[in-house]
Amino acid sequence: MPFSVTENGRPVADIVLADNTDVTLRHAADELQLWIKEITGAELPVVQSPGELPQHIWLGTTAVVQERYAKDFLTLDKTDGYAVRRDGGNLYIYGAMSKGVLNGIYRLLQRNTDIIWARPDTEIGTIFTMTPTLSLKENDYMDVPLMLLRGWKVDYPVPTKEVMWNIRNCANWCSIPKEPDMLAARNGWGLWQEMFYGHNVITRYLSPTKYWKEHPNIFAAHGGVRKQPTWVNGRMTTTQPCFSNPETLDIFLKEMDAKVRSLPNEKWFSVCIEDNEVCCDCEQCKEPIKLPDGRVLKLGDPAFYSTRYYMFLNEVARFLKKNHPGRGISTYAYLFTEIAPAVPVEDNIRIICTAPFKDIKYPVYVPQNEYSFVRLKSWLDYGMASNIVLYDYHGLSNDYPRPADVNTANDYRWSYERGIRSAYSEVVQDTAEKIYRHNNHNTCSSIWDSNGIYIWVINQLLWNPYQDVNTLRRMYLDRVYGTAADDVAEYLSYAETAWNRSPFPALYHTNPNITWSALVQCGFVEKCHEALARARSRDLSPKSRQYLERLIAPFENNDLMKAYPEIVEFSRKQHANPEAYPNIVKNPSFEEHGNQSGVAQTDTTTLGANNWNFWRRNFGTCGMSETDAEDGKNCAWFADTDNACILQDIVLQPGLYLVRAKVKIERYPESVATISVRFRMPNGTGWDDHVSSKFFSPNLKQGEWCEIEGYFFSPSDERRLSFQLGCAKSTGKVFWDHIELYKIK
Repeated sequence: MPFSVTENGRPVADIVLADNTDVTLRHAADELQLWIKEITGAELPVVQSPGELPQHIWLGTTAVVQERYAKDFLTLDKTDGYAVRRDGGNLYIYGAMSKGVLNGIYRLLQRNTDIIWARPDTEIGTIFTMTPTLSLKENDYMDVPLMLLRGWKVDYPVPTKEVMWNIRNCANWCSIPKEPDMLAARNGWGLWQEMFYGHNVITRYLSPTKYWKEHPNIFAAHGGVRKQPTWVNGRMTTTQPCFSNPETLDIFLKEMDAKVRSLPNEKWFSVCIEDNEVCCDCEQCKEPIKLPDGRVLKLGDPAFYSTRYYMFLNEVARFLKKNHPGRGISTYAYLFTEIAPAVPVEDNIRIICTAPFKDIKYPVYVPQNEYSFVRLKSWLDYGMASNIVLYDYHGLSNDYPRPADVNTANDYRWSYERGIRSAYSEVVQDTAEKIYRHNNHNTCSSIWDSNGIYIWVINQLLWNPYQDVNTLRRMYLDRVYGTAADDVAEYLSYAETAWNRSPFPALYHTNPNITWSALVQCGFVEKCHEALARARSRDLSPKSRQYLERLIAPFENNDLMKAYPEIVEFSRKQHANPEAYPNIVKNPSFEEHGNQSGVAQTDTTTLGANNWNFWRRNFGTCGMSETDAEDGKNCAWFADTDNACILQDIVLQPGLYLVRAKVKIERYPESVATISVRFRMPNGTGWDDHVSSKFFSPNLKQGEWCEIEGYFFSPSDERRLSFQLGCAKSTGKVFWDHIELYKIK
């Protein structure tokens, strides 16, 4: 039976807050009052005992409630879950802790209205339909979180709007707020008290400004010389500390002691390696490590530097146990510390397991993610499940829609079944600021414009990963896009299909041009335009209209999408009259035999065709063939390799280019052929992955010649291009012929 709250914009219920000294419960009362007023126009009175109104919403835990619902409290114990129970004109929202009540009021509103706290943006972030008469149809249920620690690490410093978005989506962890009032009030909102700074072992504890002059030996040696850590483009370079030096530990403990004393309310303190793998190479750091069980760990063992680090961190943890009981350390298992050490780890150290090299298209436990799986499993085998925090990057770091929610659910379920109960993840602020770590025009808010649905779904999965992803997506689509929900779902389905069909790994910083290009290669661009045009034709609320236009903007403003009509027209003309368009590639059909090198790199070998070379990572063979050629003349091949390519270097002028090649694969899908166009950095060294791109054919078939075609922009400055015909892994032969490259404009 529905529980009436308002009628025609007037309250018919009050909010009973018997314990108004509990700050978290006061927040719960204020938030319930606020959002009911926003939704209905009626302001429910907050009282300490039931008033004259016929209905009463009780917040909190009284002796009467505990006695009446004793079984609920046994289930809710030690969690911030909640229960909602109705008894006549009384509605009780309670939990084993006050944060549970706060979570309960948000989920009560989410279940009984169409409100959604979709993103932190203060203008359009919250969406709902005005409903002057509100009855709560769902009013008898209990909800216990499976993941006990949940939240997001937002780029520091974190504005209050980001913190409140976390709280309203029932998170209980957030990185450090920017505003002093919110920093002080975190505990009152039920958030974990943790000073989390990210990479900080040098920047927060062993400041070079403070210690380099008098204590240079606490910093890393490289080539036998101590190097002063420096800042370059906002990142610490050249260093981890010298973890084997006793002086490093003495100074670190002094700094830790001062920090803990200055922050008496904090329970956890992050101690995390800097964002690099450059470890100290002094003689003491390289010495074999004698383990407690008598074994000796030598330099070169995958766990060597991890063991060196955790031996150091154990000393810090023991210091906290002795001098500051109840305090703990949170630390990244990242890069060289990603694998578990060969020594026991103190139980007041929380391990934040990262997976920076995980392919987001797959769960962590499948062969495609063997590297990350081995490292995560090393901690599970260690018996550390209750101390593990999953820290997943999701790859939601650019403006192409990346459906990371599917495999996040898979990873969370797999991890939960193995005892992991904590997860927080990385996400950018919802702001118009440029993305500091990317060399492109995207803003942080453009990431939310394209990926808000997946971030929101992951937020719900943090509570219970066994929820159905498609059901959650549908809730978001209906509440955010209204009558355009089906059209937006269709657009996102094309984006998702192209993302999944692309054979290239999706890592955190994978260039979005690769997946925008996949949309072209799969033939979905016109279908996307049609779906979005239908969405625009719908009758939408002002906020839904803004969401739609902001979703469309990254698609329509992408350089490749804007050039699509020219691309189609050029391809048509070139196919109709190929002689009219000069091919930039030299020796495109491998008919000029010889040893003239196409590149000047020491890690390549000649292919046997002028202007072409062959590169392999570890093993593989290459050659030329007349019998297998597409035109019966000649072609190139390589075989049985872990990673290889046939390549030619070309200096390109700025502009838009078409690339095309014929390929035949003996064994498919064991082998997948791809073309990469990789640009050197302006100074000629290293690769500029922000402007490079990769191409594939969605129609590859075993034993048949197929065509790969792609389009890319050459940078605004003249740049050296490495044109690579490759395969990440091949069994049997991969044949190449008729390589083409044309300047469109």
